[in-house]
Amino acid sequence: MLKPIVVQRSNFEDHPAQDGISENHHVSLPARGIFVVADGLGGPVFGKNAARAACEGVVEFLTREAGDRDATLPFVLRNYYTLAGNILFNSIIHANRKLLELNRDRGVHERGAASVIAGYVDRDVLALASVGSVAAWMGRAGEFGELVRPRSWGRMLEPLRIYSEGPGSRLPLMALGVGDDLEPEITEVRLRPGDQLWAGTGEPPGYIKSQYFQMVESDLTRAEVFSLNWTFGS
Repeated sequence: MLKPIVVQRSNFEDHPAQDGISENHHVSLPARGIFVVADGLGGPVFGKNAARAACEGVVEFLTREAGDRDATLPFVLRNYYTLAGNILFNSIIHANRKLLELNRDRGVHERGAASVIAGYVDRDVLALASVGSVAAWMGRAGEFGELVRPRSWGRMLEPLRIYSEGPGSRLPLMALGVGDDLEPEITEVRLRPGDQLWAGTGEPPGYIKSQYFQMVESDLTRAEVFSLNWTFGS
């Protein structure tokens, strides 16, 4: 039996939550293989509250249901995803319902929404769920590529550009807290020891510009809320 893959290094310590700059919020639980990064929409009050609620909703579901096949109930079990992917999918649906409830009976200028990327490691499978203007990149054995591309206005206009430019380029095409017909995108990867992951809600950090993904110690310890970095091992 293969050893399960674990998070060996993280730029965020194992803690329940930490507020960050602007309307960003994250929860990082590397010891449990769980993370969520959210970028709120709606201003420094409602947007930030939405980002926090989105993160809390995802982690609440994952920490309660992870590893339980019945966690898909009353949600639908999708046969084309692993158990990890299904549970993560449903955690986003759960978080979206929490945001919709938070926005209920509020005026249009008092509602918050959030772009979100979440990850869950189950043995050697990394499942990622993404909604809105978020991204994930992976490095493996000297090669580097994009796992999750932003669903943003800028990437719709310029699909081959990594860095979005111009007014409104980072506006998400979908977000939590807007409607009940939300369906997150799921990406699943079989991990190997030495794999490296970047996930965030902003543009990729500067070192991603090179074709070779190299994560130095200073990158791993730099606490940018919109940039989570994990290195995996067994």
